Amino acid sequence: MAGTIAQSKHLEIPIKDVMILKIKSEAGFLEVYGVDGADRIKVRADITVNGISANELPEFLAQHVLLSLDKRSQHAILESVFTNQKLMKADAKIDLSVAIPKYLRVQIDDGSGRVDVSDLDADLEIEDGSGWINIRDIAGKVKIKDASGKMKIADIRGNLDVRDGSGSIEVDQIKGDVQLVDGSGDM
Repeated sequence: MAGTIAQSKHLEIPIKDVMILKIKSEAGFLEVYGVDGADRIKVRADITVNGISANELPEFLAQHVLLSLDKRSQHAILESVFTNQKLMKADAKIDLSVAIPKYLRVQIDDGSGRVDVSDLDADLEIEDGSGWINIRDIAGKVKIKDASGKMKIADIRGNLDVRDGSGSIEVDQIKGDVQLVDGSGDM
């Protein structure tokens, strides 16, 4: 019987010689947070699929889900994407919770869904298609390019550069220079 099926996966790698975490994610919630003294990147991925039965899940995951965490040179690359989307016969999302060392620089390319980033002592870059963005307690520079969705940004101790297509922007306690470019929405 078709229904909603959920599965969790855990990924982790040590961060020796890693300077940047690059995240490519699609549908789902993305949470990234810094941890004092951490020596590795830890990911919990909660995969939810609607419209298939439990015995169809392994085949669905093999054909349509790319979930990986790899090290390439000085970059850690986290990919959470759907493949062969035109052949998908079910709706799916992957919610990610990513714990990282506080000093690790982060670059996010997100398709849709909420993005929540907190507690970093490094630079943060986000390119987002749609969904709510919540950023707080970042010691480095923050750069955001967002097509649509609400943004709440607080306690940034570096410069802030936001380019937004549509959606409201709420900014509080920014210690560096602020540049906001907004197509539409409240500020």
